[in-house]
Amino acid sequence: MSRPGAAAHAGHDVDTLTEMAGLMNRLLEDPESETVVMPQIARLRESLPAGPARGALESSVEAMTRLRAWLRQLQDRQRLHTRFADISARLSRIDGLESLMQSLAEEARRMLDAPLARLDAFAPLLVGVRETNVRLCSGEFISRLHQIDLRSDAGLAGQAIRDCSPVIVKDVARAAGSHPDAQLEQQARVEGLHGLVLVPLLSEGQCCGLLLVGDRMVRPWTPMDVEALQHLATLAVRAIGRAARSDAAQHALRALHERHRQMRLMQDRREPGPASGPRAATTAMPAGMPDPALSPRDGEHHLTRLLGAAESGQRAAVVREVLAPLFQTDPVRGAMWGLTLLTYMDLGHNARAAARALGVHVNTLHNRLETIGSLLPGWDAPGRSLEVHMALRLSAEVQGAVAAQGRSN
Repeated sequence: MSRPGAAAHAGHDVDTLTEMAGLMNRLLEDPESETVVMPQIARLRESLPAGPARGALESSVEAMTRLRAWLRQLQDRQRLHTRFADISARLSRIDGLESLMQSLAEEARRMLDAPLARLDAFAPLLVGVRETNVRLCSGEFISRLHQIDLRSDAGLAGQAIRDCSPVIVKDVARAAGSHPDAQLEQQARVEGLHGLVLVPLLSEGQCCGLLLVGDRMVRPWTPMDVEALQHLATLAVRAIGRAARSDAAQHALRALHERHRQMRLMQDRREPGPASGPRAATTAMPAGMPDPALSPRDGEHHLTRLLGAAESGQRAAVVREVLAPLFQTDPVRGAMWGLTLLTYMDLGHNARAAARALGVHVNTLHNRLETIGSLLPGWDAPGRSLEVHMALRLSAEVQGAVAAQGRSN
């Protein structure tokens, strides 16, 4: 025969477990109730005597804790994914390399809720840019931390660049292996920084920049903090590469237009009469089609010829040589491919913006770019991209001038 006391204890255990189940369900459904629910769960756990019931309860609480941590991490990742989609959309609307990098540095600082951030980019990421190292900072600096060259740093920055992996420091003052000549650590102490995290910008396994975030508090950076900066660094590599190519193309085109304007002024002084000689050669297209087999190594050669063509009056011939593969099979479709590529490059390699400007679906644009890639291999490679962009721009200007002359006649 069972004792009444044992039955009472069993009933109490059942009631406690039932109440515990209700609290756990509430916690899973309403994460904001954690501060209220967790003390009640702890009280119920202590009310159970040692035994199977208490052991089962503790196992359930541990499982629920792990589940909540996993759900919280999943929610954080979802929020991070949404945030990066918004960041990518904002960056696509920014013109200019420095403005873009400034926005990226500010985004890194806000993302980790830190007082300071700095973004460095250097070759080979800075394709066509005259500077070999561009750095932008966000936050208020009181020391020379924003001025030092991190590429030559012997300490933490050098480690991140050499190893091509993040360097995470909870407290700079107690960082192990600090180099006595490390400028970053010295200036960080002057600045009053403790927590530092440095994430390299990687392109084809090579370090081409550095993203640094600093905190004036001792800070144990979380894996999510580092992962967020790595995502931002990956986004920065693509965006900076596009902006650098666009800036270089715009600079070269402005220089070309200026040289062409000066050449025309000199010709007008020498030849006030009808156009002849070199001026007439500007619109002359030589017969025959040149060899379309162009290597990306020819980029510098053809670029030099394009820049010099404004003076020699032979730019139409050089343009035709560069773009020959687009037009040799089908001139009509070649004109469409040329317009597509020019629009895409003018809009900073933004596929959606180019598709809207052309009035086509973005998938159609990608299909056209794939075809163009088979006709002009390596058109987006460093050294070749600027050459092709300039040739397309000059071709469009020549066609516009011919059309205007036809309308006037």
